[in-house]
Amino acid sequence: MTRPHPAQPKSAHTQTLLSTLWPLFLAWSALALAVLPLGLGLAEIDRYVTTPGLKQACEWLSRWFDLIWLLLAAAALHLHVVRREGVRNARRSALLILGGVTALGLVATQTGFPFGPLVFTDKLGWKALGVPLGVPLLWYILLIGSRYSVAMLLPQMAPRRAEAALLAAGLVVLCAINLEPVARATRFYWTTPLTEGATFSAWPPLQAWGVGWFAMAYVLLLLLPPMRPGAVAERWRPLLVLLVFNLVWLLMKFSAF
Repeated sequence: MTRPHPAQPKSAHTQTLLSTLWPLFLAWSALALAVLPLGLGLAEIDRYVTTPGLKQACEWLSRWFDLIWLLLAAAALHLHVVRREGVRNARRSALLILGGVTALGLVATQTGFPFGPLVFTDKLGWKALGVPLGVPLLWYILLIGSRYSVAMLLPQMAPRRAEAALLAAGLVVLCAINLEPVARATRFYWTTPLTEGATFSAWPPLQAWGVGWFAMAYVLLLLLPPMRPGAVAERWRPLLVLLVFNLVWLLMKFSAF
């Protein structure tokens, strides 16, 4: 009897879920491309939507839009990892990233290091240890998306974990450069608390790039279980997720001018 490859999911439910989640993510992303760059929010809903039931639905959608988008992307990427690495390794990767980023967020809010004085808003959902649910989800998307994008574009780097992690961490930083002004000044995922004599900045201090984004991403990527060899269908999906998010962030930055 032929034994199943350990990287394959134990149940066909994984493929069924992925087939459902991926179109949902693409549809939500299309909505994000159409709505988020316009900066539509509660003020516009209150002004233009007069039907009480519809207004309430639009307000709910506006409140949770970003978190739902992150949840759909993270879930689709997680199922991609399950298909490639198996349930156990996918679970280990998710717990490591979510736990590590929550700890980083706790340190950042309590000490101001490495991102400078930082306050998380409630834009990305409920908080655990002062860190909203959407923040570790956002890091999960960037880390997993970057890791498997590098693996797809440069398959020869797969056996060289340290070098591949360096490239993936560099890609995370590039995404963060695109994200930070949007997160701080447009969507208000987090912000800098203003003190007397201080001025608002949409950019974190310099050490945030090297210590916060790059070093943390590199360490987490190194700690993830090694990728198993072999091809998997739809290897382009992690790269497409990164491209979609960065396109929306870029459009929001340009629309702010």
